[in-house]
Amino acid sequence: MSSKSRLALFLTIIIIFVATAPLLLLYALGYRFDRITAALRPTGTIAIRFVPATVQVSVDGVEKPEKKRFVKLDGLTPGNHTVKLEKDGYQTWEKTLPTTVSEITWQEHVILFYTDPQLSQLSTQPASLLAADSTGEQIAWWEPTGAAITSLYMAPTNTKTTPRAIFSGAIQIATTDQLTWSPDARYIYFSGTPIGDTTTRHYVIDLGQASLPVTQLESKHPELSYTTAQWDRSNPERLLLLQQQHIFALNARTFTLQPLVAEEPVYGIASSSRGIAYITSKTLTDASQTPQNVLKIIAGTNTVPETRIDPLPSVCDHYAIAWSRFDELAILDQCAGAVAVGTTTLTPVMQNISNIAWAARATRDHEVLLANSANELWSWDSENRQAELLTRTSKPIVTAQLNATGTHVYYISDQTFMVSETQVTPGGALQFPLLSWTYEAPSFIPIIAQGITPSEIYVLAPTPKSHTATTAGNETPAPLPAAGVFRVQLYEE
Repeated sequence: MSSKSRLALFLTIIIIFVATAPLLLLYALGYRFDRITAALRPTGTIAIRFVPATVQVSVDGVEKPEKKRFVKLDGLTPGNHTVKLEKDGYQTWEKTLPTTVSEITWQEHVILFYTDPQLSQLSTQPASLLAADSTGEQIAWWEPTGAAITSLYMAPTNTKTTPRAIFSGAIQIATTDQLTWSPDARYIYFSGTPIGDTTTRHYVIDLGQASLPVTQLESKHPELSYTTAQWDRSNPERLLLLQQQHIFALNARTFTLQPLVAEEPVYGIASSSRGIAYITSKTLTDASQTPQNVLKIIAGTNTVPETRIDPLPSVCDHYAIAWSRFDELAILDQCAGAVAVGTTTLTPVMQNISNIAWAARATRDHEVLLANSANELWSWDSENRQAELLTRTSKPIVTAQLNATGTHVYYISDQTFMVSETQVTPGGALQFPLLSWTYEAPSFIPIIAQGITPSEIYVLAPTPKSHTATTAGNETPAPLPAAGVFRVQLYEE
């Protein structure tokens, strides 16, 4: 090629670039050519990831081709647009979403739930307590024999294997209080009052041994008298025992006892992989000083507590602590119902709350804090650091549970099993009824456990008479099996 030809080619490329670059830039900013007006017009985009695999999509009443897993709606006029996702056998997802020029409005983790969730019965008796391990791979519950609670059952959640009795008849319990798994799922701790006894007893089952030995903790340390126990997330073999002025660490394998905190009133405790957090009174050097509480941390193998937050914004003798995997602490003052969040300093975020729990939101480097009062569900996002109301109910919320990814919360109110999105904006958090039933024992509190599969949950239900699946305002009765533990398939993966 001659030098003149190369120069001509170079100049041609420059001319094409200069002519098209502004158009490409405008296209990237959301501008599209309108053939009717023969001019560029600003547009916005909506992008949605969803399950099940395929759905019918419509925008402002105009149907689009069937989409699979993801839909990107380009060329929308800036402003609000009503997007609807539909599929036979599923509840319709419909939301009004805002669009702006050069920006994409995202809706991630959209789920279309079955209009009639699929139930399968795991237990044959009115079960007592229900708990999933830390990964959701296994669940456990109690079943009675006559007047006594005698059998502890376990079932995997990743298969349809028949539940098996861990032990049966070895312990005759009249009432049960706690049932929790160790972080590595090697041990189960439970407490209850044996028949013929008036005192709550505490037990540990070693699932790592073929004989599944059950040890009553009082038989190893009769001198102990503690109010609560919880597993140490920083050491899966340790059970933290809380007395009024002491915290002990009990090794579940050797049953050796280690004092961690002594001669301090303990008003709340929580653990994570980083250590143990607890709240106590601040030592006063003068009787005229105003009482204050502080939060201390026992980190790793260190046995000397270090003060993390001094002082707390309130004085109370009963706190709930939730420690996120990003080292953020949520503290609920159960005297006033106030929630504050922070790492070294606390920021008040919610009022009139009774329960708190963290969950990691899928595919993002932040977490969601779920909080509920008697009639409200709130979420607090560690990314935007805003508390947002999810729902307000006319009847009390009896239980609430975040799903495996933190994108939805399941709750029960007025004997109706509901689900709510936790992504409030844009477009608001949608609510869907999943199951309704009538209790023979209205005072019974159901329990919800999340299995390893996000689309399945496990519900401990009281003796229900029937249930209905609600679809588009119509209630179609469907029979519910006998009382007990149920696997509930909520949607198709």
